[in-house]
Amino acid sequence: MSLFTRKKHLRRSVNVYPIELLATYIINRCNELDIRINNLRLQKLLYLVQREFIVFSRKHQHCFNNRVEMWELGPTYACVYYTYSKYDNQPIPTQTLVRTLTGCNEYYYCSSMIDPIDQLIIDYVLQTYGNLSTCSLIALTKDCARIQSKRKYSRGTSVQYLVANN
Repeated sequence: MSLFTRKKHLRRSVNVYPIELLATYIINRCNELDIRINNLRLQKLLYLVQREFIVFSRKHQHCFNNRVEMWELGPTYACVYYTYSKYDNQPIPTQTLVRTLTGCNEYYYCSSMIDPIDQLIIDYVLQTYGNLSTCSLIALTKDCARIQSKRKYSRGTSVQYLVANN
């Protein structure tokens, strides 16, 4: 049975992860699955992962607390963007260390730092959207952002919550 058919039966953990850890997981998993990953694609996949986490949780819980910014090419997490900006549009290689936002701290990466059910959700996103063209990923996430921009929301309400509830 695929994750898609089982997703309403899954109960995801209540973990909120550092965005750097999830970015590292996505990069490494994409490399394992032979899915092209560069900084732009990483931004879009992070956005879609956040959206799916909210959909899977009963209380619209986020998988990370970082705010998304709306840039010209769609939703972007600036902290992750600047961490991997040295790769530009080139593939990001497998990462062995997780770098924190400030770059002052690093720790060794291990996939077991992410709950197995949460890994299933991330893998579902990667398998569903990972092989779309970059242009398609941009269009998909910009459409979500466009929906969000038409709604008024109170300060502190995340973009992802609104997107998940449309």
